[in-house]
Amino acid sequence: RGDWYGLRYLTLFEAGVLMPARYEAGSWQLAIPADQRPPELYERPLVLSSGLLPRRDESWFVYPNVTPEVAERVCGQLCMPLEVIAE
Repeated sequence: RGDWYGLRYLTLFEAGVLMPARYEAGSWQLAIPADQRPPELYERPLVLSSGLLPRRDESWFVYPNVTPEVAERVCGQLCMPLEVIAE
């Protein structure tokens, strides 16, 4: 039992097919592949960081104003690889 995104994420994790999230250090934007949208519990701190819902950019969900610490913590708890892009 669980929410839709949580169950889908768990399935991808167990299959070992998670793609890395991308964090742009200069603009504090975290991009997560749309088909790997995190479970609601883990998405909440990303949304609360800016007070905005993520925007859809092609096949990515982009979360604005996410501090490096929040990005690392959320991705770490989700066992999602994090690719940091320095600008």
